[in-house]
Amino acid sequence: MYGSTFLNSNSSEIKAALEDSNKKITFMLADENNIFLENYEEYWGYKKGAFKDYINDTVENLKKWHNAISPDKKATLEIYKYTKGCFTYSYYKMNNDLYFVPNKAVAEKSFKPITIYAKKNYK
Repeated sequence: MYGSTFLNSNSSEIKAALEDSNKKITFMLADENNIFLENYEEYWGYKKGAFKDYINDTVENLKKWHNAISPDKKATLEIYKYTKGCFTYSYYKMNNDLYFVPNKAVAEKSFKPITIYAKKNYK
């Protein structure tokens, strides 16, 4: 939804993928103005506006990492945002690798949902 956990847990892999001009990396995040964000923050006990900050930090970090790479070596980076509707998962794609992370549906912050990883093996 806001990507910071995925970024923090996988920063070395993401940075390596960003340095491969043959790769295309796609991030799908919640839009910071989505009307459902405040409800999620309240449900999970986050302070108001926290998710907007997390989303903006994620986008800024991705752009910073991407811009630090010379143009001839950098991957294609695409960042999309959910502008409407609620969120049930986060979705990240790096070339033929797909990461699908269901959102936690519990109030306990220590709960970590599984990450489903898939790799495209055909052309």
